[in-house]
Amino acid sequence: MAFECILQSHGLSEKHHSHILQLRNEGIFKLEYLTLEQVMSSISKGQHEYSPLLQIPLFLYCSLVHRLISHGVCCPTVTLKLLQRPLTELNLSDNTNSSVIYSKPIFHRLRELPLEKLVLDNCSSLTDASLMHLKVIKSLKVLSLSGCQSLTNDSFRHIKELKNLKSLSVSRVGKVSTAGVAHLSDGDSSVLEILDLSYTSVEENSPHSNIFKTLQHHSRLHTLNISGATKLHHLYELRNLLSLRHLIASRNTLSKDAIEQEIGKLTRLEYINLEGTDIKGGYQCLQYIFDLPLLAYCNLSIKVFETTHQSISHHIESINLTTLSLANNLIVDDLMLAQLLKPLSRLLALDVSRTRVSSRCLKEELPRLANLKVLGLQGLELHDDDLVFLAKLSKIRKLNLSDTLLTDTFVTKNYLAGCSSLELLSLCRTHISDRGLGSIMLNNLRTLWLDGCSVSVEVVLSLSVSKCKNLSYVSLRESKPIRNEEEILAAEVLDMLD
Repeated sequence: MAFECILQSHGLSEKHHSHILQLRNEGIFKLEYLTLEQVMSSISKGQHEYSPLLQIPLFLYCSLVHRLISHGVCCPTVTLKLLQRPLTELNLSDNTNSSVIYSKPIFHRLRELPLEKLVLDNCSSLTDASLMHLKVIKSLKVLSLSGCQSLTNDSFRHIKELKNLKSLSVSRVGKVSTAGVAHLSDGDSSVLEILDLSYTSVEENSPHSNIFKTLQHHSRLHTLNISGATKLHHLYELRNLLSLRHLIASRNTLSKDAIEQEIGKLTRLEYINLEGTDIKGGYQCLQYIFDLPLLAYCNLSIKVFETTHQSISHHIESINLTTLSLANNLIVDDLMLAQLLKPLSRLLALDVSRTRVSSRCLKEELPRLANLKVLGLQGLELHDDDLVFLAKLSKIRKLNLSDTLLTDTFVTKNYLAGCSSLELLSLCRTHISDRGLGSIMLNNLRTLWLDGCSVSVEVVLSLSVSKCKNLSYVSLRESKPIRNEEEILAAEVLDMLD
């Protein structure tokens, strides 16, 4: 069994460190990250077979070996295995040595490989001129340039030469605007399917600078990320992207028209993520989202709804909806949740973390969702006996109960006994201690989050051996409890929906 435990080094005794080291040496702990120095050292000692791929100078400047070769470097246990197989994916993120990484000879060396995916995220020295050599890699299908702040709109003149490119990310490249993306529409018909423009400067103000009008030339585009694009508010012409199936528009400020006239017209949309978005227009906007006929995933963890309370149940027509997130939406209360859930009998995943939903509503509404597999209740005011309804959710696989008021009683009363299919359980920053933890018996449990809990390493290890034999990942990081509403709004919610 490969057992991985994330621990904060301070606060652990030498006895703990010694015990963990022993387990690691026995191959029980899984090692995810090995530096290049560690690999070269083990090779020099004759412990591992030398790979010809390491002869390429650019690899000497990469900080983590696991980034070098997809399926080419494997670390399932302490043993590192270098596989002799064609290199199809290469990740050179966070690299700053431009003289080695981005020179013409290196890109020409890469053209000899059947390279399909190249990730150059956060490479600060990567320039527009560097990308002119990319065109020699004719097999490239996926290119990620996220966070490469030296790039400008001119970079797209070179990117458009990649005729087989299906996926492109220029996320967090602030100098990218609509004018640059327009270069992708020049010439031959595009095969682009996935485009990430999050946190860029694309705009919609005029016909000549409207990003969505520009993208209409890409007839195969099915996934678009415009999160954090601060110049987009009304999404003019978005409705004309007829092939769009996945839209991520997180952390934006959108108008009522953006929802009603644009997003609401995307009849092929299956996935929409509006997490952290400020929507102006009230509950009426929900009608146009929930009426999308193919919608299956909906994240409405929105920042603000300007509205007075009103009934919305008659708006909801999305019988295909299987995933719904309302996390961090402080306007969501018992009445709203009940109205939303009434027609959603096929729901498989629900997240109401850090909302105003009460335990009474959960007891009444959740048992009706017989097929529910994922449930997020993080940050709700839930006590031990409030969760007696879990016994009726026998198909639950992922359960997030972090930042609730649970104690050892929750475990000792066997409220989880009916959740025999549970694979992931998060109890971070609850009052669970060794006494309660030792009572958990879940044969299918694989992942357990216990950050900020007063539990010992010994109990966790014994748990994995005796009562949760499939347990492969435990997190025991130290973390402070969340005390006020400001911290709640800033806090992360464990994302289990994807």
